[in-house]
Amino acid sequence: MTSWLVPLLTATIGVLGTLCVALLSQRAQRQRDVQAARNKTQALLDRYQEPLVRAAYDLQSRLYNIVEQDFLASGRDGVSGPDYKSLSTAWLFGQYFGWVEITRREAQFLPIPSRDDAESVQGRIDQVTSLCTSDKRPLGDTFRVFRSEQRAMGELMVVPGRGSSGEERSDCLGYGRFVELMADPATPLSQWFSPIVEHVRALGTDGRRAPRLWELQRTLIGVVDAIDPRHVRYPKNRQPLPARPA
Repeated sequence: MTSWLVPLLTATIGVLGTLCVALLSQRAQRQRDVQAARNKTQALLDRYQEPLVRAAYDLQSRLYNIVEQDFLASGRDGVSGPDYKSLSTAWLFGQYFGWVEITRREAQFLPIPSRDDAESVQGRIDQVTSLCTSDKRPLGDTFRVFRSEQRAMGELMVVPGRGSSGEERSDCLGYGRFVELMADPATPLSQWFSPIVEHVRALGTDGRRAPRLWELQRTLIGVVDAIDPRHVRYPKNRQPLPARPA
């Protein structure tokens, strides 16, 4: 072997070794970055999926009571004020829209669990959004809320809050403050939510006259099932309404 060939081979091997180390290091760093992103995503989902599923559960429960349990015909007005039924129902809609907005901002609607189809949380939420917006004739106009209106209502419901450890986080407007703001027709909250209040009032005592509520309750059950498929958080009272009579 000529005298110049040995140093050349040595240098070549050294360069290749350096490149291999660099490539392995970059690959390891990418893997660490991916894992860190997953950990951050999971932390965000863990933080917000509980209030999101609770909001979906509470709203579907109210819709079930309106349609199947004669909630609007019950005597609760005398206890909680003349507008309790309409205001509390509007607040439950707002609470759901608010947590959807918070989840969209914080977790960017990454699927829970990680599936990108109609059965994922993203897919189920999209179904609720579409149903609220739908102009299909059987649903009528009662409780129709367009996508941009859902976003606006959700934005108005988002307020600063703190977690159990004192860390800053987004929260949803409480019922007491909601009622206070609704009392002033000039507030943006009152202007956006008044149509829902009026829809509840227009039903009178018969909640079965609102076909959209039937479908919406069943679709919200899908959101709850997607987040809590084993019925750990809400083992009871998540019964979908029967199919609406034609």
